[in-house]
Amino acid sequence: MAATAGEDEKLIARGKGIAYMGLIQYEEAEQSFLKALQQSNGLIEAMDYDINYYLATAYYKQGKYEEALPHFQQAFYYMYREGKEEPNAMPLGNAAHTYELMGEYKEAAEVYVQLMETLEGHKNSYVTNRDISCNYARS
Repeated sequence: MAATAGEDEKLIARGKGIAYMGLIQYEEAEQSFLKALQQSNGLIEAMDYDINYYLATAYYKQGKYEEALPHFQQAFYYMYREGKEEPNAMPLGNAAHTYELMGEYKEAAEVYVQLMETLEGHKNSYVTNRDISCNYARS
């Protein structure tokens, strides 16, 4: 077992969280991801993107939208600051959708615009002008 072999506690907590997500046990997943983040040494690592994204998703699945938002945004920030050639915009897109579910259409539209600006020129962008115009119509 990894825990008894002295493996990284952060990695173990992350793995447990992912397992709980697969079992649709979102409260347990939330606790595991929070434990993983507590193991951080203060330096932002690539795994922090991943953990924040999973934590945001666990909150989202429980309907804890306000708790999910900062973690979706942090996940995007951590990933984007790594300078990936084709950044994964899913965390920011999920943040925009979360604002929609909360009825905060103006904020959702602003995040979609930020997303489009961030991904301008990236060929694999999945956000469309239709997504943005639908939100502006609601705001």
